[in-house]
Amino acid sequence: MRFNLPFKYRKAIKKYLPGTLFGRFLMIIVTPVLLLQMITTIIFFDRHWRSMSNRLAQSTADEISMVIRQIETAESKMEVDRVINLSANTTGLLVSFDGERKFDNVAKKWWIPNIEQFLTEKLTEKIDNKIIIEELEKDKWFQVFVETELGVVKIIFYAKKLYTPTSYIFILWLFGSSFVLFAIAILFMRNQIKPIYNLARAAELFGKGIDCPEFKPSGAKEIRLASKSFINMQNRIKRQIEQRTEMLAGVSHDLRTPLTRMKLQLAILGDSPDIEDLKSDVNDMQVMIDAYLSFTRGDGDEIPKLVNMSDLLNKIVQDAKRNDYQIIADINADIELIIKKNALERAIVNLVSNAAKYADNIWLHTNISEENLEIYIEDDGKGIPEDKIEDVFKPFFRLEGSRNSKTGGVGLGLSISRDIIHIHGGDIKLSRSERSGLKVLVEIPA
Repeated sequence: MRFNLPFKYRKAIKKYLPGTLFGRFLMIIVTPVLLLQMITTIIFFDRHWRSMSNRLAQSTADEISMVIRQIETAESKMEVDRVINLSANTTGLLVSFDGERKFDNVAKKWWIPNIEQFLTEKLTEKIDNKIIIEELEKDKWFQVFVETELGVVKIIFYAKKLYTPTSYIFILWLFGSSFVLFAIAILFMRNQIKPIYNLARAAELFGKGIDCPEFKPSGAKEIRLASKSFINMQNRIKRQIEQRTEMLAGVSHDLRTPLTRMKLQLAILGDSPDIEDLKSDVNDMQVMIDAYLSFTRGDGDEIPKLVNMSDLLNKIVQDAKRNDYQIIADINADIELIIKKNALERAIVNLVSNAAKYADNIWLHTNISEENLEIYIEDDGKGIPEDKIEDVFKPFFRLEGSRNSKTGGVGLGLSISRDIIHIHGGDIKLSRSERSGLKVLVEIPA
């Protein structure tokens, strides 16, 4: 039978669990060890401490009871003084008479520390006199008042007589050895986690189109196997991209050559309505072929470099204004990112141009969150129906049903933009704008 915690409890527990693999490994290793040490310490320390405290209390009680008996049986004051001096020299008990101490006026403690309780029990077993035990300067001195026929006897002694250093030494060794062992465990775990981090980093860079030649399989057998599999997959994808690029280069040459001949032949034929229609069709074919090749090529040959995003976005805005786009910008993206500059510029230009086709005004602003650079592009056009938001990212999909490029292109702008943004590890989201048109959110990892 499988036991499942309610969702709200799982969520609450998950909130306090470490998020990293290193943290979880550390918790898995450290938690049982700590629990075992705590249980062992409590059981051993409690028994050891009680046993030693009882023995020390018994020894001190024997000495005190012996001194009290000697004083009570003394036949003269001189003999009492001799007992007091002898106890100070041999047992460390400082004995004196306290004539002002009144037992009747002393309030009984409702709580007694264990060590005092042990001593009280042992003294009560040894002598029948009234006894009061007090602590002076915590953990330094104790004083014991005993009522006798000669008066109240006050006995002062070091607290060390009732404590043993072995307990503290045990705790010191326990925590010291635990600290050393945990430090060694953390060092070894870091070395085991590092290959996983390197693999994740290499996968992230490869996803952004950046080669990571220094990445080598390392770590445990399973991690090395995963690393080798990743390298093989990376090489296969590279070969596939290279083959596709070579094929497209050939297709581009083969298609553009007859188109060029057709353009020359049409130019020779002169001007007529039919010739103009043919020229228009040839130009449309040229535009579509360029768009198809651009879509499949994906700007894979560009090398990523460090780019100031504020400068890039301002350049895009200025180019848009030169094209007579009504665009309002609020750019505070003062951040540098490693990107494929031409590719990302092309993706954002596609989005701005797409907005300009269907709206009169465009707004572009940025925001920097903890993880992403957020670029917002809004317009006051008709927008996109909610049920078509995902469809517009499909290659060659157009909201306008005809295939005429003059009424909406070939349907590759958003597809190209999303592919480029995904290559950079980001995402693109469409939603309804408060300005009645479309709002595009581009997220690029910062």
